Amino acid sequence: MKITVCQLDPREDQIDTYLSSLKEHIASENSEFVLLPEMWFFEWARHYAASRVDLLCIPRATPHSSIDKWLAGGQAAAVCSGAYSVSSNLWYPPDSKIRCGGLGWIVDPEGNILKTTNPDAPFATADIDLEFSRLSKSTYPRYVPD
Repeated sequence: MKITVCQLDPREDQIDTYLSSLKEHIASENSEFVLLPEMWFFEWARHYAASRVDLLCIPRATPHSSIDKWLAGGQAAAVCSGAYSVSSNLWYPPDSKIRCGGLGWIVDPEGNILKTTNPDAPFATADIDLEFSRLSKSTYPRYVPD
């Protein structure tokens, strides 16, 4: 399955189109996915592992100064859930009043970064293997009981 993330520029009316196409694409793959509005509560990532979710979709509007922290959180959510973690972030130029910093990512269930976006490459696409996500549910730390 191919998955694409992007740095969403709300000035270009991309958000609804992107989310709509993402939902259609995932539904066509017979995959279980969830929009994860608050990835910092890792008990939810563990819940999604037990629920056999394959893909965590994490929409963001986070500032330039914190993109490394958010990527680390996305990696931890992937590892805790045994699911791919994908995120797109709003982006505005650094000198604008709104400080959204871009950086979309695709992370595998073991926390490995497959692709990221940046100002010069605002879209990133990777092939993901949903079977790998499903098999990851039986490996550490996902098999450890709550």
